[in-house]
Amino acid sequence: MFLQNSQRKIEEEFLKLTEKLGPDREPLKTLCEKLDGCGRDLGLAMKYLYVTAPYSDLVNYSFEEIQDFASHGLFLYNTLEGIRAEALIAGVDSIAEMTEALATYFRYTISQVNNLVTLEEELANVENYYYIQQFRFGSKLDLRIRYDCEDEEEALMCQLPKLTLQPIVENSIYHGLERKIGTGHLDIKVTVTDSHLIIMISDDGVGIEKGQVKVMNEQLRALRLEEENNGETGKKGGIAVKNVNNRIKLLFGEEYGIYIYSQPDVGTDVEITLPVVRN
Repeated sequence: MFLQNSQRKIEEEFLKLTEKLGPDREPLKTLCEKLDGCGRDLGLAMKYLYVTAPYSDLVNYSFEEIQDFASHGLFLYNTLEGIRAEALIAGVDSIAEMTEALATYFRYTISQVNNLVTLEEELANVENYYYIQQFRFGSKLDLRIRYDCEDEEEALMCQLPKLTLQPIVENSIYHGLERKIGTGHLDIKVTVTDSHLIIMISDDGVGIEKGQVKVMNEQLRALRLEEENNGETGKKGGIAVKNVNNRIKLLFGEEYGIYIYSQPDVGTDVEITLPVVRN
């Protein structure tokens, strides 16, 4: 599940964070021990989740409650499938299509799969998410995916952390394009070199002020596992971007991650740099 050279780093960062919790670390420690008993990868996955999102309240839940959450996830899938079936019977195709897309989205987001997925899977999830957003934005939203490489099929087999792209696309829509007058354009450009997979997600939305872009890039430059109380957290989807950036750096190293380019009233480019990883 995790690359061999990433396991030590995850354990080290997890230890640093839990030491700061003092007595409050016991529930987290107990949960991870139970998960370790189910297999090393499951326990390590819990630690990985915690160090990439230390401000989440997941640690306040017991192992049984986490299992219960999974059961409710199954209930959600089944409910959406039921709505879809009723819509098809009633001849309301748009509702059937919407619920099918939502079920697919939730299944991909919540399901337990390998930590690394193919670029093809990530892009399929983005396209499905875009399809859902079209029910709200209609023709106001346009998505294009293009490739700057010799072999598109080989590029699609490159692996990257699950849910790397969709959170960035979501930020582009809600913080860049939603307030724009007229049609907003999203462009995803995939570039593959001998050693790097570079994905540029661009929008022609409202953009970000120069000073804020500088602060964001400074925060993204190094692995940061603690939220800074500087008033910038909630702006421009900072939390989602930081989470994606942290996961990339934890798995692959400090030289990889996210860099942001932006101009007010012009748009924003989010560059994601990853190593080329294939099965």
